[in-house]
Amino acid sequence: MQIELLRIQREIGLTSIFVTHDQEEALTLSDAIAILDKGRIVQSGAPAAIYEAPRTRFAAQFLGDSNFLTGHA
Repeated sequence: MQIELLRIQREIGLTSIFVTHDQEEALTLSDAIAILDKGRIVQSGAPAAIYEAPRTRFAAQFLGDSNFLTGHA
């Protein structure tokens, strides 16, 4: 269904705003993403850029805990 929705958007030239907590859906359907924390945008940009370089701990946690390494210096 996601791929079909994306095809329709692009075919018609439709601009849409999706609100989701599903990271896969956001990364699949979006040309741009904004991650909000308590109603404030903490990061926005292209899906790949956000996924590869989250700017805040909240953004990284939204994308998955695999972004963290725990250790002591």
